[in-house]
Amino acid sequence: MKALLTMFRFVWPYFKKLKAMFYIYLITAALFMLVSMTAQTYVIGQFLDGLTGGSITYDKIFLYSGAFLAVGISNVLLSYATKLLAQRVGVRGYTDLAQQIYRRLQKASPRHLAGKNVAELVNKIYNDSANLVLYYVNLGLLGPGFALTFVMTMGYIFYLDVWCGLIAFAIVPMMILMNKLMGKKLTEVSANKAKARDRYVSSLDEQLRPVRSIRLNSLFEIMSKRYIRQAKNLETSYINNEKVYFPYTMLRSNLQAIITMTLMIYAGFSILGGRMTIGQFVIIQSFVSVVSDCLSYLMSINEDAHQQMALYTRLKELTEIPEEGNGGELPSPLERITVDGLDFSYQEDAPVLENLSQRFERGKIYCLVGRNGSGKSTLADVLLGLYVSDGDGAVKYNGIPLQNIDLYRMRAERIGVSEQEPIMLNGSIGFNITYQEERNEDLETIQELLKLLDFKKGDLDWHDPEAVLQLNAGELSGGQKQKVSVVKALYKNPELLLLDEPTSALDMESRKRLAGYLKDHAQGRITILVSHDQELIGIADQVVRMDKEPVAAE
Repeated sequence: MKALLTMFRFVWPYFKKLKAMFYIYLITAALFMLVSMTAQTYVIGQFLDGLTGGSITYDKIFLYSGAFLAVGISNVLLSYATKLLAQRVGVRGYTDLAQQIYRRLQKASPRHLAGKNVAELVNKIYNDSANLVLYYVNLGLLGPGFALTFVMTMGYIFYLDVWCGLIAFAIVPMMILMNKLMGKKLTEVSANKAKARDRYVSSLDEQLRPVRSIRLNSLFEIMSKRYIRQAKNLETSYINNEKVYFPYTMLRSNLQAIITMTLMIYAGFSILGGRMTIGQFVIIQSFVSVVSDCLSYLMSINEDAHQQMALYTRLKELTEIPEEGNGGELPSPLERITVDGLDFSYQEDAPVLENLSQRFERGKIYCLVGRNGSGKSTLADVLLGLYVSDGDGAVKYNGIPLQNIDLYRMRAERIGVSEQEPIMLNGSIGFNITYQEERNEDLETIQELLKLLDFKKGDLDWHDPEAVLQLNAGELSGGQKQKVSVVKALYKNPELLLLDEPTSALDMESRKRLAGYLKDHAQGRITILVSHDQELIGIADQVVRMDKEPVAAE
């Protein structure tokens, strides 16, 4: 029960956002369970009593048939409403939970994603969020419904006959004893089965992901043996699970059969003695089966909760990843960036930047050069505040530590960045340049920038900027994406412009044009370039060498 409450407190905020909808769902679900499990049985019992008692007429036959049909229709309508509400509550719940995790990861240090398989992490976030939230959605459907149905059916059995009620109630301590004796083992084998299934599914990725290495090293037999080993483990876990669940299921089934047999003996004497009707026996016998189902589910809730704890633990860890934080100050205009004694490392034993000091001033162009791994891109990321929690205040904008700067607004409005390997968001080129859903871009400026980089895509080029902006960004080549990324950074007319290898996809003439453009527009901004291109190095007011080795021209 503690696990159930712990996880409920975790998912409750996402249900709470739905306000009245969640409570309407609980009420509708409880009514659906009660009606579907009891109402039609009650109508049939009353109909049989009418037939055997001789009080039935043609009109009553139609009356009972109509009542049976009405119950059926009500059941269908309640089922439909319940399913729609369950979908709305469930999808909104787990998408809100996943969104919180995504936003936290987006605002956290990139360290938390370093070395992780992002596709696998996204899949895990989706599956864990959906499974955990839908577990409580189903619990909201079945839990209150089974509880209400259990109380109502037991109450009605006692109302009809106290001894039948006692016989039916005898199933309660017997099932409690069964779960006490076997519950722990059931939970254990079920958990082992789930783990074996997860290991098997994870092993499937190994069969195809490194297919190049498999072919190059002729690992076919080795991979086959690894697969067979996981498959055998899966088979063993399923067999062990069945060895425990089969006797439990048989005991429960035989327990219900014993209760039913006892009721048959008692009811038979009662019917012959005129103390019970056939219809009442049909209702009681059916309701006893309902009681058994309700009790079995209610007693399994706690065990099921323990199986969900693994999902909860993984999601909880992600929701507790600390955000980088964001200050409130906005330096305007941005006059200088100072780096004083910066030390930075991704791992404690592998420093990337050591005691680095540098000053970047408005109106000047700086070019970061050095061999791969010398820290050029790392310094760029630190200057942009992507590792704002690192550095102990070594980086300052206008003398203000990065931790105190409103970096979200700075990046959105005043910083322009083009990465060496840019990623395009789903949508058009226009959206990836302006990040605005509504089309209100300055076509003249965009055309100038597309011409500067000599952008072409099939038969389209910078001469028709309207058509270019409507192209799907996901269909661009690597070089075209880089050009769009540079256009995006320049179009913003930022106070801090940072371009990482912006000319690698350009021909010689385009390189010269870009270098001239950057030099002509240097005033009013800090320009930082990461490049070995001699055209860009030539326009730099300062070349910042990130290592002591000489830089060779391309």
